[in-house]
Amino acid sequence: GAGRSSNDDLPLLISVAEPLAAGFFFGMEWSGEWILKITAVGDDKVRLGCAFKSPCPIAPGETVDLPPVHLGFFNGGFDEGTNALRRHIYEQVCPHYQGKPTLPRVSYDHWFGIENRNTIDFMKTQVDRAAEMGAEVFVHDAAWFEGGFPHGVGNWDRVDREKFPNGLEELADYVRSKGMDFGLWFEIERAAPETSAVRNHPELFVEAPQWGQQPFGGCTGRQFHLNLALPEAQDWAIATVGELIERLDIRWSRWDYNIEPNPFWRSVDPTGAIQFAYMKGLYRVLDTLMARYPNWMVETCASGGRRFDLGTIRRAHTCWFSDHTTYPEVCRHMQARANRFLPGHLLNSSVAVGPGHGVSEVDDTAILSRMLGKLAFDGDIASLPPETAARARHWSDVFKAIRHLLVQDFHQLTPTPTTGDDWDVMSFNAYDGSEAALYAFSGRKAGEMTIPLRGLNPDAEYSIECMNDGAVETNSGTELMQKGLTISLARNSAKLWHVKDGAIEG
Repeated sequence: GAGRSSNDDLPLLISVAEPLAAGFFFGMEWSGEWILKITAVGDDKVRLGCAFKSPCPIAPGETVDLPPVHLGFFNGGFDEGTNALRRHIYEQVCPHYQGKPTLPRVSYDHWFGIENRNTIDFMKTQVDRAAEMGAEVFVHDAAWFEGGFPHGVGNWDRVDREKFPNGLEELADYVRSKGMDFGLWFEIERAAPETSAVRNHPELFVEAPQWGQQPFGGCTGRQFHLNLALPEAQDWAIATVGELIERLDIRWSRWDYNIEPNPFWRSVDPTGAIQFAYMKGLYRVLDTLMARYPNWMVETCASGGRRFDLGTIRRAHTCWFSDHTTYPEVCRHMQARANRFLPGHLLNSSVAVGPGHGVSEVDDTAILSRMLGKLAFDGDIASLPPETAARARHWSDVFKAIRHLLVQDFHQLTPTPTTGDDWDVMSFNAYDGSEAALYAFSGRKAGEMTIPLRGLNPDAEYSIECMNDGAVETNSGTELMQKGLTISLARNSAKLWHVKDGAIEG
């Protein structure tokens, strides 16, 4: 394997014994290489195991801290397993923010659509529009340092003065003046040659000769990996990031990781035992920074979602789970399917706008296709027509009204789509059944469908408001769950309904 924990699969599983409709979920709190295995033992027993792919001999008298293992049981089918696992992760693993359970925030990030074409004046136009569209956090991604991305990764002490002649303070202050929190991108575990990090601290970095000319994070040739197995490297990372958090009052960071660690691990320790010390070091860095700066939110990232596991989830308020931001149906499919295992606030997807596009395809369907988890906007949003920006603001406000439901129960109400023609309907329900957010996507076929809902209270009378057009109808929980709600959709369209118990005020 390459060494990042979710290059291929999430290190989580749900298993159901169909005749009994009972099952369990399982996962390791580990961000390195892993194996999960279920083996049948007789007709009524299974053996469940976990292992590390790299060999790790333990010498006499030596000890190794193994990661925690999570195992839970539930009654019911996969729907119950989904919600048991989601609830366990949200309540027992996910960190709080400012002393409260984390809810997804509307954010802006410049990278997808702008990349290295960033300057202070251009970014200020994005700040203005992000505030208009209801963003709560404005994140400047990579390329704020000398050399740009990827060749300047490691120049954490050298702001690009051609783009930001007055430093990043000017942008951070402008963001706050518009009522948003300021965020900044880091990739502290990697460094390009000739950057400050490598020149000033060569003893903390390792260049693995196996990397050769293979591309890593958009950069070919020589690359350096911070050795977080070393306490001195951990201290340097904490001090470097912490100084910027304090100076700029950073409230959000995308913590990226665009490099495969296996060549580094093999070059330092062919046995692979270094993984344990490295992960312990990584966790210490994040734990220390989060404790020291309680206003700082962490968005884990690894070339998208390539290091997405219970170990990083414990140290992240959300996850940039894929670099794909182009096709709404792809973003929706990924975000919806990931909700079968993870609470929605962890699943950050984005509506990205290319430079100067003002694209017409930023419509209701495009935005709803990124609203099944954490909603973000990227790129040159300043080029959007005013009416498109106003519609985005509408959906940002709707998102804030229903986001508390995205971390509660999830129900897939139609079969998982297998073709572009298939409809995709799902709901997020309050644990007590008092309200739900119902999403429907039509695919390539327009039509009408009656969908029985789940997780409501049979005796309650519900208001069902279509958030696309404000139309409202009422029905009982019994009718909605037994007969269903009739939905009409045009081709390649989407709608969202807020289903609320009439006894709830507001």
